[in-house]
Amino acid sequence: MTPIPALLAQICLGKPQSHRNLTLYPLIAKDHPALDYLTLDQALQAKTVKITEVSEGGSVPELYFLNQGDRAVLLLDGEELVGAKQNRIVNLSILASGHSTIKIPVSCVEQGRWHYREREFTTSDRSYFAKGRAKKMDRVSTSLRQRGQRDGHQGEVWDEVNEMSDALDTLSDTRAMADIYEQSENQLQSYLAAFGIVLNQVGAIFAINNQIIGLEYFDCPPTFSHLFPKLLRSYAIDALSQAQASQNPANPVNVMDFLTKLARSTVESFPALGEGFDLRLTSPTTVGSVLFARERVIHWSAFRRISEANL
Repeated sequence: MTPIPALLAQICLGKPQSHRNLTLYPLIAKDHPALDYLTLDQALQAKTVKITEVSEGGSVPELYFLNQGDRAVLLLDGEELVGAKQNRIVNLSILASGHSTIKIPVSCVEQGRWHYREREFTTSDRSYFAKGRAKKMDRVSTSLRQRGQRDGHQGEVWDEVNEMSDALDTLSDTRAMADIYEQSENQLQSYLAAFGIVLNQVGAIFAINNQIIGLEYFDCPPTFSHLFPKLLRSYAIDALSQAQASQNPANPVNVMDFLTKLARSTVESFPALGEGFDLRLTSPTTVGSVLFARERVIHWSAFRRISEANL
């Protein structure tokens, strides 16, 4: 039984906001639970977590996550981890219990480096861009279904980073995703300044060039507020790479059609790496994932399939 139809009945769309070719539709919920976990940024700032390579030699698709604190920690799908032997992104959202150690599945977004800069990882103000997350999410869902693993298809991730780098004329000695964002920072700042968070906002639907691209939903407004800047950057990078296209705002009818398709998705449930369950949502035109824990949806993300979005 999918929790999505019930969830959709509890949220409403806010007034759209637009800047250049990116449009955002706020998702608003008046009722929400008390916040009972930390984001990864908050936990690192509190020095209650450590993220390291799994060994001295390292392993590209996995890292150790140690939570030494009392509170659970939310790791976000696509969140960038910077440091150690090469920068990575988290392959799916995870709620790591207090006082737990998890081997987390990751993908490399810095193909040209394999040596230590620091012994531990930290976070950045970035996450993997929407086009790449859509493909990675589809790959992880297939990997779970077929092999019980959470593989994001490393070669494809590198290809996506290289394509985005070429599209934005990025120079990078290590072919790092970080350089794409850093060299586009002035333009990204214009997007960050143009979009604001409204009262009781728990998520957003994003559209580029009059095409719905993706959705992000969280259980609590403080979580969305904290993660919004890095998520906005990830959609804005996609928008920048297509800045020459039409800049008409998305039609609200398309937003409702997108939500209807998501509600009708086929749902497969798998035990989560941390707390709860990892729900995988698929339809002919969309792909999504839900982290369901503590009797609620903690994070729901969904995308129009790349062939449909023409990104």
